[in-house]
Amino acid sequence: MNGRFVAAAACLLAASLGGCAASIDGVYRPDCPAFEGDVITLDGGEFVWDRFTDAVEIDSRGNRIDPFPDYPIYGRYSRDGKRLELAANDGRTLEPLYVHRESGSAAYLLTTGEHRRMIESGRRDPCALARQNRPN
Repeated sequence: MNGRFVAAAACLLAASLGGCAASIDGVYRPDCPAFEGDVITLDGGEFVWDRFTDAVEIDSRGNRIDPFPDYPIYGRYSRDGKRLELAANDGRTLEPLYVHRESGSAAYLLTTGEHRRMIESGRRDPCALARQNRPN
């Protein structure tokens, strides 16, 4: 039997029983033009959370100042339904994120506040972190 067929059948069976959620792996960036923000990469249970900005600050010696000295953050993630728990390798406690899916394969990572507002209003924050299209 074809290995892909077996894996797909197992996933469909598990999905019908409430397991086997679609993969959320990928690179997530703001879904709007942004001059500063977060980039989160999820890959097989591990994450990298980085930040970006277009601002450049220079110290009195002419050296560039790192605007985000605590980033990138590396760690592992686990998923419980829509809730994504992040455990940083350095022991930092991070706020959980929430996976939100829209029509097709669009996937977003929402903060606790964005998730709560979406539940209340039915509208997603226009700058929520969106999974970027992966090349095939």
